[in-house]
Amino acid sequence: MSRGVLATAVFLVTLLVQSPALRGEFLFYDDARFVVRNEAIEDLGNTPRFFHDLATTASSDAPTEDIYRPLRTFTYALIANVYGKQPAGFHFVALLFHAGAAGLLVFLLLRAGCSLPGAALGALAWGLHPVTVEVTAWISSLGDAICGFFVVVSMLAYDARRTGWALAALVVALLGKEAAIVVPGLWLAWDYFLRRDEWKGRAGRAVAPALGIVLLFLVVRGVVVGAGMSQQSEPLYGSFGNAVRTMLAGYGFYLSTIFFPFGSTVDTRIAAQTSWFGAPLVGLLLLGATIAAVFRGPTRTRLAAAWFLLALVPYSNILVTLKIPTADRFLYLPLMAIGLVVGELVARAPRIGVRVAPFALIALAALTVRRIGDWHDDASFLAAWRRVNPKSFELLWAEASFHAKESVEAMQGGNGHKAQFHYSEANRLYGQFQANVQGKGATPIQIWMEAGDLSYAYGRFLDSLGRTREARQSASFAFTWYRIAFEQQRRGIGRVIEEEVLHAADRIAELSTRLADMANPEMMRTIQEGMRALQFLNREYNVDIDLRFARLLFAAAVRIRVEQPDDARRMFSQVLAAVQQQEEKGATGLSFLKAQALYYRGFLRPYDRDSVRASFELYRQSASEPGGDRYLSMIFAARAKCSEGREFKDPEALETGRKLLESIEAIAKKEGVKLPESMLRKIQSELATCVSRD
Repeated sequence: MSRGVLATAVFLVTLLVQSPALRGEFLFYDDARFVVRNEAIEDLGNTPRFFHDLATTASSDAPTEDIYRPLRTFTYALIANVYGKQPAGFHFVALLFHAGAAGLLVFLLLRAGCSLPGAALGALAWGLHPVTVEVTAWISSLGDAICGFFVVVSMLAYDARRTGWALAALVVALLGKEAAIVVPGLWLAWDYFLRRDEWKGRAGRAVAPALGIVLLFLVVRGVVVGAGMSQQSEPLYGSFGNAVRTMLAGYGFYLSTIFFPFGSTVDTRIAAQTSWFGAPLVGLLLLGATIAAVFRGPTRTRLAAAWFLLALVPYSNILVTLKIPTADRFLYLPLMAIGLVVGELVARAPRIGVRVAPFALIALAALTVRRIGDWHDDASFLAAWRRVNPKSFELLWAEASFHAKESVEAMQGGNGHKAQFHYSEANRLYGQFQANVQGKGATPIQIWMEAGDLSYAYGRFLDSLGRTREARQSASFAFTWYRIAFEQQRRGIGRVIEEEVLHAADRIAELSTRLADMANPEMMRTIQEGMRALQFLNREYNVDIDLRFARLLFAAAVRIRVEQPDDARRMFSQVLAAVQQQEEKGATGLSFLKAQALYYRGFLRPYDRDSVRASFELYRQSASEPGGDRYLSMIFAARAKCSEGREFKDPEALETGRKLLESIEAIAKKEGVKLPESMLRKIQSELATCVSRD
């Protein structure tokens, strides 16, 4: 059998075994923010931004400041625009990269001196191993698949003396995931063990430029991310000693995962190790054995040990600090070393190897298919997590996020009962998570943001159903969550993400206005909080706050107009002045706010009929403006006429207001719009009051 046919067979077998991943769904676990809700990937015109703007990496409601994988984001965009945002398309591309890497690995193992059967079996051992499932079945890990494929391409080109192609593949691999920074080290190890007579000479011609590329990448990444490689400012679990001990335990976990891949490993986390005995000591002994294997034994196994150790360096949590200690995807590049080990075993015992290997591969394939099921959907993922690590307090957060997603989807589908159930479950779990992390040294800012976003969405959903009292309660919850997150981030507690600070401050300002409109008992406090948030946005981020400040002023003026009419009149005038300034700057769609200010100012004693009439015309103008609430503007226009008729004893104005109210439902029906029950009740209420006082 020729090499090409054998590589093609490995590609097809790998693709077939991993193909159940094609049926997988998007997971709430990062897929939602990187793909589903990420509007940036919907437009390929954003491609240049993928390489310099972290705002394109994830959705605006769940931003990230420490992930720079522009090629992954571009690939997401390409799939979304060609295939649509359907999970099968993303899984298919990941499978192609993975199976393609397995096929190319055959050629790489042959160049390492493996026999045809040894190269094929070695490549399949990697391609079918259950550890790779996290990369093929989890869409968010597509960057690993891209990186792995181009690392193999780079190794092949380097061995073939195609330095230009090797360097180009290195660049692509780095843009897929930063784990490719180890490639120059892999090149050196390759030459040292397999091409000893020329490895020193090639270091200057190829490895030096490769190191330059890695350095340039780190500089660019540092400029874009605004920090080093570390995702956290302090060592893993608080101290360097804890980090070393924990990662030694993690090393033992990695080896057991590779050689005994029988159970699920969904989100397995190594707990902080405070003693050198037990798992850290076992890990230290295993690490020592691996290092010893670099210096003694057959050439290919020495190269395999060096490859494994080098490829684990970015995930060691020693040189850089990651958010988590261990993960299957961290083994994706290191595991390629298993191909060299299998190739060596087949070379030393060809008959036994060829006879035993098929059974071992069948077992690996069965375990892989089984593990793919753990990543099929949210429910499967959480069920696997409960089996693996039921005491993990982070599981509470994951389950809360799952219920939050289900609640939002139920709201979008109009299923109030389901939305309420999942909303209640999410809030319960968010509360349990917060109680669990206290005292553990964690400050989960993100959980307050998630809880705020959920309560915010649920409040708007209830408001659309006319359940104003409950909507006000949810809005009040959201206001509280955002305020806590905002204060913590403003003081620099935990991981401060600029987009989250902006998001929280913006929501506080908006909700303070809504709560004031809903007659919140603590109205003035919420307005003051909103004003402080707006002043922060203006001071720290130079955000134009004039219009939103005017909306808050309007809400406050409406509430104090009876007890403090003079102050209210002054505030309404400030609102009108702010609107005028915005219109002079070219702003549009402000007719409704302007009409509101004129209407309420017109009914401060002494009454100003001209202001009331002007508000009527502006309400009508607002009804015709794009983006506004046409029917609400018509209701308020009718209210202005009815109020004018009552207060100034003008039957003609009353009749105009009545006719407008009576026409709204007919206009909506003609335009194919179904008015919500809350609006229909509002129309009936206004009709009842649109009568003369005579």
